[in-house]
Amino acid sequence: MKVKRRLVKIFIAFSLGLVIAHYLLPSIQTIKWISSLIGLFVIGTVYSWYHTTDKSNLLILVLIFLLGIVYLQTLNLEWQQDKLKQIVGNKVRLKGRVIKAEITNKRASYVVTDLKIPEFDYSSTRRILLTDWYPNSQVRLSYGDRIAATTRLEFPNRQRNPGGFSYRSYLKQQGIYVVGQIKQLEKIGHQDSLIELLFNLKSQIIANFDSYFSGTNSQFLQALLLGVKFKLPAKINERFRELGISHLLVISGFHIGIISYLIYSLGEQFGLSDGLILFLTSFSLGVYLLLVGVQTSSLRAVLLINLVLIGKYFDRKIDLYNLLAGVGLIILLINPRSLFTVSFQLSFGAVIAIVYLAPVLERYFIWLPTRLNQMLTATLAAQVGLFPILAYYFNQVSLGGLIANLLVMPIVSLILWLGMIFIVVSFFSQIATEILAFIIKLLIFMALQLVEWLANYIAFKLFVATPSLLGIIIYYIVVYYLSQLMKLSLIPYSKQYRKKASIIALSLVLLLILQLGFINQQQLKIIFFDVGSADGVYFRLPTGEHILVDAGKNGGEIINFLRMQGINHLDAIFVSHFHKDHVGGVLPIVKKFAVNKVFYPSPAKKNEFKQQLTQIAKNKGIKLIKLMAGDKISVFPINIRAIGPSLPWAEELKTNNNSLVLQVIYKQFRLLLTGDIERLIEQRLVNNRKLKSSILKVAHHGSSTSSTKRFINSVNPYLAIISVGKNNYGHPSPIVINRLKSKGIKVLRTDKKGAITIITDGERYKYNTFLN
Repeated sequence: MKVKRRLVKIFIAFSLGLVIAHYLLPSIQTIKWISSLIGLFVIGTVYSWYHTTDKSNLLILVLIFLLGIVYLQTLNLEWQQDKLKQIVGNKVRLKGRVIKAEITNKRASYVVTDLKIPEFDYSSTRRILLTDWYPNSQVRLSYGDRIAATTRLEFPNRQRNPGGFSYRSYLKQQGIYVVGQIKQLEKIGHQDSLIELLFNLKSQIIANFDSYFSGTNSQFLQALLLGVKFKLPAKINERFRELGISHLLVISGFHIGIISYLIYSLGEQFGLSDGLILFLTSFSLGVYLLLVGVQTSSLRAVLLINLVLIGKYFDRKIDLYNLLAGVGLIILLINPRSLFTVSFQLSFGAVIAIVYLAPVLERYFIWLPTRLNQMLTATLAAQVGLFPILAYYFNQVSLGGLIANLLVMPIVSLILWLGMIFIVVSFFSQIATEILAFIIKLLIFMALQLVEWLANYIAFKLFVATPSLLGIIIYYIVVYYLSQLMKLSLIPYSKQYRKKASIIALSLVLLLILQLGFINQQQLKIIFFDVGSADGVYFRLPTGEHILVDAGKNGGEIINFLRMQGINHLDAIFVSHFHKDHVGGVLPIVKKFAVNKVFYPSPAKKNEFKQQLTQIAKNKGIKLIKLMAGDKISVFPINIRAIGPSLPWAEELKTNNNSLVLQVIYKQFRLLLTGDIERLIEQRLVNNRKLKSSILKVAHHGSSTSSTKRFINSVNPYLAIISVGKNNYGHPSPIVINRLKSKGIKVLRTDKKGAITIITDGERYKYNTFLN
């Protein structure tokens, strides 16, 4: 009998509406227009329902789709019209109530609501995020504390580079639009609530962990049992992520299942009725959900298990797909932006993959013990199902995750069981608590050592380019039809078998074309990254080679871009000079990526960064090559000419003036990269008749010490690019900006425009900016 999955269809229709609304600009006219359509569809639905036509179900789905658009559009429009948006940028004295606090030795972050800003006559229940850096303040706050704070409200940082991270979008998904760094902070009161009792209980549990466990062990238990991940050392988080087992540190169905099982077992042991067991389970899960923080994965698990238990209690047939759709709808009604979070997609994607694929895979591992079969197939199903999502968000998939899950999960499961018991026992018996603590310490030691070993030897990380939406859809089509072929009920090489195999083959070809793509063999692509007051430039040559010139202070934005593009190998890196804002990011890139050659200016005085680079290059077998004026590097069809530094006087110059000055030549196109050279070097270079270039990377972030009139006249560019961010040096100098503009030169700044991309065929060029 075919199951009617109406909730699945409703969930899909509502989600599609949210997706459309997500990409539409908030507009009252749009909402009015769609609301009118909703009215018409309501009339049509009632008519169809009354006359029992076949169109009523379709009309209902269209109606739900339109409601999804209006729901999210309304929320977005509310923010567009909120007065807080006009207050941003001002220094204010505000009052509010703390509803979330994350405190470490370095900083405290508070989510604050019930806002009052008297000077702007503003009151709201909106949320803002305030950060307090120690030792600026010794005031430590907790849930329910009322505060008065002086801060400058700002919008969170948005994405400024291809492949970059948008902190603004991340906070928006949590309903937070504005942030501020605390200048003065005062606790002015406290507001009691029932939820506060749970936070006090959580604080006591954390105190118990700290009493019986060392720093790392306590932090691990807090993350594993209470969802307090911000204290966990970054190295542990990184190791779990490398192995593809980060889900073990997320409060999810695994944790909720253990609690449900414990309560059910105890209820049966004491002879409680089914109704009472259901009530106790639901109540306990609700308390635990509030205790660990209402995250998508934990909320999904609690809702799902409650619905399953209620269905069993009333002896109703359970369809997991309908249940999942129902849970998803509840979450999206609470917070529609959850749909666009990685936690929502991973949480529901994993469950759907396991429910659909695991039964298919189990048939091929019947020779294994039942429990091992279930663990293996569930892990394999989740990895197959989540592959494109992990590739999209992280550009990294661990091929050793299957082994890591099988080896680490049993130990973590035991820690979870004993940890739950520890939480209860720690309030009653010191002796029993000490015994449990000793056993848990051994297990945590074993787990972390095993994770470290696995990460070093079997992680097998696969770095992939960010897949397109169409590529993801094709991938799931392949998985679906492949699972159909794997079903034993399908006769091999039958008509249906050949049809499905043909679809798989065609889909794989399309997927490869989409993922690999084609490089225009005539185009040179250059990206000037927005890396603050630093330099970082990427080149993709017409023949496919990848080159960097500098990489900012830490290389983070450029590493993200390279991962997004699926680039694991760099043909060359040029270090303009050994200051942190140029070479700082080169060091982690050289560590993480395969690099053929690194070029740097000669002579380069010894310093900390040069020593580190030399050591890394020696360990990885990377060629280090000194450059000076007159040297040429040819990577057909591109020529790179070193114009500076020159001997003998370069030996006596300070580091800035010892920068590499490079001219990149592609047919008629010229780009001049000037590092941080100053007036002295510019004066010596103007006699060089070959300075003329189409584009000039302005020296020293637009400092007044560079970009003299004679130098600009000699280069005579059409476009000048300034790589600059917030700084205390007054860069770029208004004098330099005016000097460039007075020559009719177009000026682009990374602090205003984000990353700047140049594409040229050697004859003409065009540019675009990441921010409009």
